[in-house]
Amino acid sequence: MSELRTNSIKFKYDKKFSINLLLFFMLIYMMFPSNFSALKLFLSFVLSFMGLVNIVNTKYLYRSKLFLGVIAFLIISTLYFLLGLTNGFSLDGAILRVYLLQPIVIYLISTFITDTEGFKYFFTGIQNITTIILIYDLLFMLGNIGVIPQLIFWEEGLAIVDENFLSVRLGNMNSLMFLLPMEIFTLLNFDNHGKQTTFNNIIGFLVILLSGRRALQIIYILALLISLTYAILIKKTTIKSFLTSILKVLGILGGLFGAIYLLNSILGYDNIFSVVFKTISDAFDSGSVGKGVRDTQTEVLLKEWKSAPIFGKGLQAFVPYYLRSHTTKWSYENFYYAFLYQTGIVGFTFYGIYIINIFKNIFINIMKTTNYKMEVSYMSVGLGFLSYLLASSSNPMMLSIWPWIIVVIACDLNLKER
Repeated sequence: MSELRTNSIKFKYDKKFSINLLLFFMLIYMMFPSNFSALKLFLSFVLSFMGLVNIVNTKYLYRSKLFLGVIAFLIISTLYFLLGLTNGFSLDGAILRVYLLQPIVIYLISTFITDTEGFKYFFTGIQNITTIILIYDLLFMLGNIGVIPQLIFWEEGLAIVDENFLSVRLGNMNSLMFLLPMEIFTLLNFDNHGKQTTFNNIIGFLVILLSGRRALQIIYILALLISLTYAILIKKTTIKSFLTSILKVLGILGGLFGAIYLLNSILGYDNIFSVVFKTISDAFDSGSVGKGVRDTQTEVLLKEWKSAPIFGKGLQAFVPYYLRSHTTKWSYENFYYAFLYQTGIVGFTFYGIYIINIFKNIFINIMKTTNYKMEVSYMSVGLGFLSYLLASSSNPMMLSIWPWIIVVIACDLNLKER
């Protein structure tokens, strides 16, 4: 009996250690997207090996449908690589990592979480990562505009502050397009969300305001509307709960407007919201540089797609006379148009089926769970992923590994209720 108890404790410790190592891996990827490549690669191999050992120890093929899906993904990706080679486009390490290595790593990592207890622990870890990134970004922003000394001095970032444009941004803000919709949904739909969720939403609002990331600002507004709709129509909030939520929101807004008034004074603005609105509007101004680049990309990629509309030119294909990166020539900001050009209607449909299945499985988990906290967790992941998909229309963020880890874990239909 004593030996059995020791083995049980050891198993729980090993399981928690695996998830903590995974969360550290995701923190590095999300917080420093362009740095620590060697560390990321090393952690990928370590986590993959641990996942493989986990599968061997359990003596069965973990999530056989996902396994078959990964195999099909690898086969189709390989065929598209061969298509690209026949069309004269060479392969590079980055694209092989994205379409061949990452799916295998994601599958092996997903074996760490087999029950709702593990999922809750993982979900809490994701929220902690959100807090760390938000504090880090806000400190950088406040240092950049002179509110505090610059503590994050090693970050380059980008800052434009004038009477018509406000933008202080970092590369890791792409992750907030997934994380902040999760936070706003949890705030509005889970009564016992805790102080950390409130804190993340307050800091998140300030970061969004100062960031100048138009996609992030628009996505946040959309996520807010969806979260409110769910709270009112689906959750069917009681009058008491609704009034309590309103009071909380009013309290949060009071603190935010105090902080915003202070920012107005520091930045010399009469109305910071007016400047933010001008910043967002600039993305849709036909004379702006950003919109001109996107319009040109759309035109060029659609024109080239018409030369091979069914199967495309290959995953590594690029337009020789129009490049956006000289290191990863196949990468374009207008990700979906580029993907259509590279894979054609057939490939676009195939990869689209994967996306549909993810949402289908998350929906099934929402419907079958008897735990409301788990329902909110699943819904917040679904909303985060939807927001990320929409934001990826103007940025090749879909190539990152970490969002796929979150959704693959969330759409596991075999999680044991605990």
